[in-house]
Amino acid sequence: MSPEENAQRLEQRRENRKYKQRQRVRKGGRYGAILSVEEYGGQTVVVNGYRYRESLGTTDGRKALGLEQSRMAERKDKAPDPTRRGKEIGSMAISDAVKRYILDRSAQVSPRMVNYWREQGIPLIRSKAFANLKLNKIRPTDIGLYQTERLSEGRAPKTVNGEVSVLRQLLKHARLWYRFVDDYKPIPNTKPPVGRALSSDETARLIAVAKTRPDWTYAYTATILNFYCGMRACEIKGLRWVDIDWNNAKVEIRRSKTPAGWGTPSLNKTCFDALRSLFNKASVFGYTEPDHYVFPWHGREQKIDPTKPITSWRSAWRSILKTAGLEGCDFMMAGTPSSQRSLKRGWQIGSFKRKSDTLIRK
Repeated sequence: MSPEENAQRLEQRRENRKYKQRQRVRKGGRYGAILSVEEYGGQTVVVNGYRYRESLGTTDGRKALGLEQSRMAERKDKAPDPTRRGKEIGSMAISDAVKRYILDRSAQVSPRMVNYWREQGIPLIRSKAFANLKLNKIRPTDIGLYQTERLSEGRAPKTVNGEVSVLRQLLKHARLWYRFVDDYKPIPNTKPPVGRALSSDETARLIAVAKTRPDWTYAYTATILNFYCGMRACEIKGLRWVDIDWNNAKVEIRRSKTPAGWGTPSLNKTCFDALRSLFNKASVFGYTEPDHYVFPWHGREQKIDPTKPITSWRSAWRSILKTAGLEGCDFMMAGTPSSQRSLKRGWQIGSFKRKSDTLIRK
């Protein structure tokens, strides 16, 4: 090796040594890193124009080198955080992060979505996988442990994925989701995506059984509105008396899963008579104001509040299915998707056949 090459080699070693001393600071027995404008291998790398200082969590200098490079790669995929939200929310526990997320987003979403975040956050807070962990300390392996834990408790894949989706929103809000993009995988849902539609005889038997008991009135009315008008459960629950046009036998849907569900389906005689019967019963108690709900809230001791919608008719629905010999049938099986979409566009079912509905244009 020539003297010139040897001098260049020594100079390169000195530069590398200075670089390591400048970029890694040993503090409290652990290595830390300053990530901003990095010079490595003769190239300059800017990490979103921000300067970061953080602990690498190791006392091994050789391991610190690899960790530093991996953190630099992560920072390249991180979204800009000019308000330093990641540092503030990332230092919170899941319980506090849920409250903060609701506080920041409540003005942009419906109250139902806020309640959904609260409900889905409960198992996350109680989980052993995230015990005493702050958001910035959660790793992909912790999410995998949580999925395994919830499945072992008998929860369905769809339920677990919904809970993790709330955690994903918290991490995105804290600008931390970039750590999980490559590693997170939702649990495959093995449940068949499409249920079997009821046959003509099964539907007739179901409706006949639902009419036999007075305490099944709401479940019966919801069933026929679902079948003949193609209304979802959330649309039925949000129905008010002002939405019903008695003169033209129509119902106006303005609360749905998406704006695409809005419409004014026609009421046939069965639906019209069922709603009229509910109206007559509600008028006895003075629950027929325009803003009162057609399906009012039922509390304990038979208390009724017409200013709030009913939460569920699940118990009555299951009893009807058991009596009709159709246990396990989903509520939305009462109408096929094609007929539901067509009815909401103003079509009518001219011939009731579950295999092939005959649709007549109005």
